[in-house]
Amino acid sequence: MLGAPARGGGSGAEAEPPAMLPNATADTRTSAGPSGNVHVFCPRAGPRVPWADRPHRLRAGFAYLDGALRALESEIGPQGLTFFIKQVTIESRDLTSLPRYGNDVVAILVGDEWARPIHFGSRVRAAFKEYGVTLARPDGISLADPIRSLLSAAQFSRNLAVRTPLLLRSLHGAAVRHGPPAVPIPLGYLNQRELPIRPFDQRDVDVCFAGSVAHERYRTLSPQRVAGTVKSRSRAAMLNALERFRARNPRCRIDVGLTASYRSSADGDMGEYADRLMRARICLCPRGMSLETYRYFEAMRYGCIVIAERCPDHWFYRESPAIVVNEWTRLEGVLSDLLGDPDRMRRVHAASLTYWTEVCSERALAKYMAGILAATAVRH
Repeated sequence: MLGAPARGGGSGAEAEPPAMLPNATADTRTSAGPSGNVHVFCPRAGPRVPWADRPHRLRAGFAYLDGALRALESEIGPQGLTFFIKQVTIESRDLTSLPRYGNDVVAILVGDEWARPIHFGSRVRAAFKEYGVTLARPDGISLADPIRSLLSAAQFSRNLAVRTPLLLRSLHGAAVRHGPPAVPIPLGYLNQRELPIRPFDQRDVDVCFAGSVAHERYRTLSPQRVAGTVKSRSRAAMLNALERFRARNPRCRIDVGLTASYRSSADGDMGEYADRLMRARICLCPRGMSLETYRYFEAMRYGCIVIAERCPDHWFYRESPAIVVNEWTRLEGVLSDLLGDPDRMRRVHAASLTYWTEVCSERALAKYMAGILAATAVRH
């Protein structure tokens, strides 16, 4: 079996690949699968943590990717590949350094909410990346919340400034120019159990949201606390619209569970969160610090009807049955239309389960990755 990865981070020099990335440790497990070796960079876990002794947060955080790698093993069989799974944080400056490169190397980058561009070129067999590499356009002008529009434009400008030197670097050298770009992959689930799907008509909650409004506990006079962030203002607008809907529809069964921060949500009770989603017919999935959220996929996995803001134009979003709202002020009308049409709700519920199974599940992702690896094998 393939070893499951653990979230961490690390960076190194861009020149010659070092034997080990500075300030990083690798937890390596060898197996007779498609990987041959799975290397995980985990600098925050201490000076080399045996995989069996990794902390709980490093177990739960990669269950989805672990499942995909296990499914990939059965898809492609032993090929002597080496997988480098690398955590990328906002502080990371070097996204493409690996201990080594070659036609047998597959890079998987996780955690880069800025969706920064990377290009390994022909130095690796293939590269996969959470959040992709496309710069999300800023939100449009919102008359309901002009401050959010300004914050979105500022976030776009900051990300563009960060991306420019990376784009120039990625275009340097013929080998890099002519290689394949990093392929976006779904976030999948983070804090979720595998449960039998509850029949739609047996669900006793009409609308559900469970999560945080603020990303973290900001200082009292910090700009994030005073003006808010794109995430906090989006989610506050959603909750305000939901409260207005509740006031006009007191018989509607609404479940809202708020946490203090993203970390509080990630570290929360997995059983309680799973029960909330499985009981819900509709799950609200507002954006976070980026446009993509785990909740989107977690809700689809449990057969919820997803109402969300726009998502990036990645391959796995194009056939999504999610209902998209450009402004949360429109939520009341969307909910009224949905709850007034039970047959439509059942159809969307079934479409959510199909979408998860055929597009985003561990098995579906493995099939997609196998296709990419087969194509790059022909190229190499």
